[in-house]
Amino acid sequence: MSSIPRSSTAYYFQDDVLDWMKQTGAGSSILFTDQDAARSICEQYKASVLAGGEKETNEIISFTAEPQISLTLEDQRTGYVLAIVGGRGEKTANRTLNRATSTDRQPGSTFKVVSTYAPALDAGGKTLATTYEDAPYTYANGTPVRNWYGEAYRGTCTIRDGIRDSLNIIAVKTLTDITPELGYQYLLDFGFTTIVDREIINDQVFSDITQTMALGGLTHGVRNIELNAAYATIANGGEYIEPKFYTKVTDHDGNVILDTSVDRKTRQVLQPDTAWLLTSAMVDVVTKGTGTRCQISETQAAGKTGTTSDENDVWFSGYTNYYTCTTWAGYDEEVNLSGLESGIAKILWKAVMERVHEGYAWKDFTQPAGITQASVCKKSGRLSVANLCGGNAYTEYFAQGTVPTESCDASFHQEEIISAATADAQAALDQANTALAQAAELLAATQQALATAQASGDATAVQDATTNYTNAVNYYQNMQAAQQQAQAAYDAALAAAQAQTAVPTDPNAAGNDPNAGTVVTPDPNAGGGQ
Repeated sequence: MSSIPRSSTAYYFQDDVLDWMKQTGAGSSILFTDQDAARSICEQYKASVLAGGEKETNEIISFTAEPQISLTLEDQRTGYVLAIVGGRGEKTANRTLNRATSTDRQPGSTFKVVSTYAPALDAGGKTLATTYEDAPYTYANGTPVRNWYGEAYRGTCTIRDGIRDSLNIIAVKTLTDITPELGYQYLLDFGFTTIVDREIINDQVFSDITQTMALGGLTHGVRNIELNAAYATIANGGEYIEPKFYTKVTDHDGNVILDTSVDRKTRQVLQPDTAWLLTSAMVDVVTKGTGTRCQISETQAAGKTGTTSDENDVWFSGYTNYYTCTTWAGYDEEVNLSGLESGIAKILWKAVMERVHEGYAWKDFTQPAGITQASVCKKSGRLSVANLCGGNAYTEYFAQGTVPTESCDASFHQEEIISAATADAQAALDQANTALAQAAELLAATQQALATAQASGDATAVQDATTNYTNAVNYYQNMQAAQQQAQAAYDAALAAAQAQTAVPTDPNAAGNDPNAGTVVTPDPNAGGGQ
């Protein structure tokens, strides 16, 4: 809403209305449940301003529906933008705000793929089977990295797990490993123009070349059309094609002024194998991860959800073999989305993609010839070993030449091996502990009975109670000795098992970023949702 009385002496804008609302207690936001409520505030504000007898000469009031949305639909094979939505609500003027091309918003977890996992698989020496520990972790500045699902942790996870379930700690550890510098270079190649390597704002130096980039925590944010172009690059086998709204422009004589076949920027950002591996992981996002609401009935789809930690912005970027589409939803005033609002981007993406694919033939994503498969262990990311890895063994896809060469070993299965090796000793110890507890209860009962007998003065009762108490003391001492023996046996079994499964030091356990500088990092909590 904006209210702009125009006169020869003063102009009033929506910020003036908001200031007046806060000063008078009329409210703290210019978001209203309906237009009548907004008009009522306008009238109250005007009555206050015109109290001195001033006259209103002109007024323009406009309303904007909230929350807002934006959408870009592109043919990734040509780069042509087939549809674009810059906002919702009735269009009442020309050249108004287009949120798909002109608004910078924090991309949340959609950025994990393009900033981190794409460079990690393409040039960082990582695979979808590479493992990291989902465990407490901090940025270089000491700020904890939090997962979107709370303070729980999932232990050893693969990069495929990290993409499918949008695991924040796995993403940050991966980017730290490959360096934010590498991730930033890939973002430039993907076509992002709003990221900064160094910018001075209010005498402070800001940079996006930081660990927070993994979760979409940026200085300014990104534009829908550019995020969509990055995902279209993955959908197009790793080749970036600059988005265009036209094919050719001619003058009235038919002379060509602009021709996309000549003017368009193209470049190979990812190896085709890398693009397919990312697609494989993002198919999991749609079929069994954070984006299951985006499955469409006509064809196979892949994509990634994005939610900022404060839920100001929600996204879904995804594609089929036909089209790439990115949807965003949020309030212009950056108010938290709540309830059903947090699902708008997914609902919108599914509805649009279902519609535009009507009548199309089903197409699975085509696997390149360079992709191979191998059985690996989820615990180590290494080749699986029979009779060791058990249910942790699974089949993963790899680019040619990236299949692990090392086999899994006992150090990665310490918990299972120790549990099996100490099972008998643990059972004996549990039994001994139970017997000792029962002996303690019997001892306490006989001690109380002895005290009662002594208080009664009955000599026979005292003699019987004394005998029972003595027997209970002896029994307790025997059970105590048995428990100590069982404990010693368990400790010995545990020590032997631990010696066989010595765990190497995890180089990713510390939150030290060797690339940290003296610049101000964007808000680490700007990203990090699903």
